[in-house]
Amino acid sequence: MHDVVRSFAEFMSKEESLVVQDQQHDGGSKISHVRHLSIGSTKSALEWDILQKHKSVRTLIINKRVNVQPSDSFGRLSTLRVLFIRGTDCDRLVDSICQLRHLRYLYFQDTNISRLPGDIHRMKFLQHILVQKCPQLDHLPSCITQLLHLRTLSMYGSHDNVLIPKGFGQLKNLRTLYGFRVHLDKNGGTGWCSLEEIGPLSQLRELSLHDLENVPASSSAGMAMVSSKEHLDYLELHWSSTGFMGLRGETNMQQQQRVVEEVIEVLSPPSSIRHLHMEGYFGSRLPNWMMVPATWVFKSLRHLRMDKLCCCTQLPDGLCQLPSLENLNIIDAPAIKSVGPEFQSPSCLAVGGGIDVTARSAVTFPNLTFLRLDGLCEWEEWEWEEQGEDATVDAMAMPALKELIIDSCKLTCLPPGLASSRRHALRQVHLYELSNLTYIENFPSVVELQVFDCPELRRISNLSKLQKIEILYCPNVEVLEGVPSLDSMEMEDGTMETVPEYVTTGSLWRSRILLACSGQYSVLLNCSA
Repeated sequence: MHDVVRSFAEFMSKEESLVVQDQQHDGGSKISHVRHLSIGSTKSALEWDILQKHKSVRTLIINKRVNVQPSDSFGRLSTLRVLFIRGTDCDRLVDSICQLRHLRYLYFQDTNISRLPGDIHRMKFLQHILVQKCPQLDHLPSCITQLLHLRTLSMYGSHDNVLIPKGFGQLKNLRTLYGFRVHLDKNGGTGWCSLEEIGPLSQLRELSLHDLENVPASSSAGMAMVSSKEHLDYLELHWSSTGFMGLRGETNMQQQQRVVEEVIEVLSPPSSIRHLHMEGYFGSRLPNWMMVPATWVFKSLRHLRMDKLCCCTQLPDGLCQLPSLENLNIIDAPAIKSVGPEFQSPSCLAVGGGIDVTARSAVTFPNLTFLRLDGLCEWEEWEWEEQGEDATVDAMAMPALKELIIDSCKLTCLPPGLASSRRHALRQVHLYELSNLTYIENFPSVVELQVFDCPELRRISNLSKLQKIEILYCPNVEVLEGVPSLDSMEMEDGTMETVPEYVTTGSLWRSRILLACSGQYSVLLNCSA
């Protein structure tokens, strides 16, 4: 919002809006005019009685502890449309929520509520319910399935086993569903919702599914009809590997892996997906819909994050074919030891693999701007050769890459295909805890480089546009050259007692250098003086 627009909005609403913050106190003036009330940080907790004076308030936002007495209720705030409460104990108020007949938006975060009212179905106008980080909430009332106008239901960060009542599929107007947990029904009960009931929710735009390890078979997952939800553009798939890691016997582990591999195959997102997050998947291979040529259907996917792939031994070859992918995060994949050329260039696959020739010649990762590879702790090799001299920038893999983060692996060097003289978009490189890395060179467009805890690093060279560098806990660096544009340099090392020789060379005479030696003192060298 432009400052002028904001100022105009504040001017127009000043008679109707009140913010209580810091030392500002509600003196009770113009109480009848206040329609929007926000309680921020105050020196002491407010009393609920003070809030009840604002009988005409439509929006109430509480971000600070409020003292609630057993007799307090929402009875005097019957005109509320929006209720937002964070960081205060308000379980005593739950039973009176249904007095807010006009409420559209209900939000609780970091509170002690243990339930929602049993007559919540009477709130016919309620469209959004968000109960986040409320660990005492363990179930939803059965009558919530009668809120046919409900658009949003979020249970992020609440109890690990929030039970959702059977009949949930009646909420066909739901657009956003976060924190849906799949329960393992050990007692054969029928009172709680299963994954199949998501099937009729065809209007979903955002969906997060948790505890998918409890899905007994792919047939159950198929009835959720995730791939048929044509409006879905945000999807999270979560597994917990705790039970899997506790299994005894290789046969049991392999059987459990087969089940989760079959389940993920039928949880393929629709072609409309824009944001996909997978976490905790413990299958040994990723699904076929992440492989060539199946990924071509995901033309809208822009953000992909894969966390805690504890058993996957190979990255999928289809990601590079995603035409709109901008942001890729792969985090905690300890079983991966090598990344082959097919990751960034499926043209290296066998010709007989059923891949169209046109697809093989297409630019790979054409719009990827951010790449993070973190926690591939056994990763030792990245095969990616630089293309020939006649190759154009448009034919190069990841031509739009601007920022690269590699953390916690055993790479000895960065591949020639990445450190290419024709790579002009890459601006920032961050390398953390690469235990075997020995040199960094030939990044002509990088302007900012940060290296942390790379004990074998010896040489940094040929970064012609580098302006800022941080070398932290890399005690064996001996050469820093080919950096004519360097303007700022920061070094820190708990064992460094003298200024390294490469710092005092003539090539760094224009740099502003901050040295932190032995962790006890710092020295600022302004070499341009």
